Amino acid sequence: MSESFDLVVAGAGPAGASAAIAAAEHGLRVAVIDEADAAGGQLHRLPRVQKRASHGDVASAGDALRTRLARCGAVSYAERRIWSVAEGFRLDLAGPRGHEQVRAPFLVAATGAHERIVPFPGWTLPGVIGLAAATVLLKSEGVLPGH
Repeated sequence: MSESFDLVVAGAGPAGASAAIAAAEHGLRVAVIDEADAAGGQLHRLPRVQKRASHGDVASAGDALRTRLARCGAVSYAERRIWSVAEGFRLDLAGPRGHEQVRAPFLVAATGAHERIVPFPGWTLPGVIGLAAATVLLKSEGVLPGH
């Protein structure tokens, strides 16, 4: 399956979702690709379990972003991994439906932050984790690191 768009956005975190919303509101046909099952990125990650932990304004902002993205008309390719980008921005995706392809003359790469752990004495000991892992534990699982 191959679909054509005016713009493909790689990443549905705050930057990617905002870019997709703005483009769609200006009449472009937009595809948004993300590995997660819901938009929001690390900042607005949804809990994995149904019982939502209260994160106050951060949760409200994430919900608002997801709502705006869903309503703007952009086509969501959630739970997809981009495994190839070819000339003319032909992207090959791997996901729940197997191989898919999307094409667009323009690509926004909003793939988020990357944690780089600098080795230090004890960094491989059990229980020593980086900020990204701590964020996943807290936001996805509702667990404070160390508990």
